[in-house]
Order: sequence, then C-alpha cells, then structure tokens
Amino acid sequence: MIDWIIGFIEGEGCFNITIQEIKNKKSRSLQIHPNFQISIGEQDKHILELIKSEFGFGNINLMPKKYWTIYGFDAQNQYQYKINNINDCLLLTKILDDQLISSKKQSYIKWKQILLFVSNYEHLNKKGILNILQLRDNVNNVSKRKNYKDYDYYSIIVDEMDSRGLFSEKQILSRKSTSKKHRCTK
Repeated sequence: MIDWIIGFIEGEGCFNITIQEIKNKKSRSLQIHPNFQISIGEQDKHILELIKSEFGFGNINLMPKKYWTIYGFDAQNQYQYKINNINDCLLLTKILDDQLISSKKQSYIKWKQILLFVSNYEHLNKKGILNILQLRDNVNNVSKRKNYKDYDYYSIIVDEMDSRGLFSEKQILSRKSTSKKHRCTK
C-alpha cells in the first residue's frame, strides 16, 4: 500500500512553504509554515481518506470551486488532504525519505531542509529566515504563482524586523518559548 501512496504523491502531492505576512498599524513580520497537500476531485475523496488512514495524521477539507478561481485555476470542487503541523510534517519525512524518484524529489529535498530549519527554530533569526526565503523559491516553482512575492520583497520585511530588534537573543528566546507552547509532541 505504501508504494502506491508514494506513487500517488509523486503525481499529485505538493510540498509548500507558506510565508504569512503579519501586518499591524506600525510594523510587519513574517511567519513560515511548511505544509504538504494533495488535492483531487470530490469524486475521489475516498483516496484521500485511505492515505490519511494509512498515515494516521493530516486533515481532509473541501476546497470549493471559488477557492481555486482566486488563484487563477478553472477547477471544480476538490478535496484536499493537508499536513501543516510541524510534527506531522516531520513524520511524513520518515515515510518519504529515499522513496521519491521523480522530479518532485528536488522540491521535497528543499522542503525538508526548510522544515528542519523551522523545527530547529532557525527561522527565528535573520540568517535562518533569509536562507529559508532563498530555498523556498525552488520548492514547486512558487514564482509561477499568481500572487507570488519574491525574496527581495520579503527581505525588506526581514530588515524591518531586524531594525525593531526581533532577532535579538531576548526576542528569539521569547518567540521560541511561544512557538514551543503551540507544538505538540508525538
């Protein structure tokens, strides 16, 4: 069964790094979210249920047609199996390591590298976040997306964060503590 699922991931899986820009009245900051997803038509939802059952983690959600049109796709309602919890993403790497053989392997390697940066809290310092931003551009050709924001755009925000002292040792420890509270362990 696992070989079939890996083949399905080779064809339909998507390794993503979501960069969330947090804005308030006075400043901006970034959050990094590695995630994995498979989207298929609603008639094949049972396949996603089978994958979720085999893995034992992840979520399945209906993604209505209007969601896809926002991103410029002409698609019908689809279901999406998504893994966005850091711990579950790390579990996925234990399943997929040395298994992928298609061109998707290169995206996976970069995605995993970013995932490890985040799991080791390297995204909380300036150098780490800039490394992540550089790698991210090579995961699933994100630069082809409709609302793509590039390294230069985000590096300006990173400089703003640095000027506000968000990469000081005290701030990093505080953010690391907050981040640990939101992670579950398995």
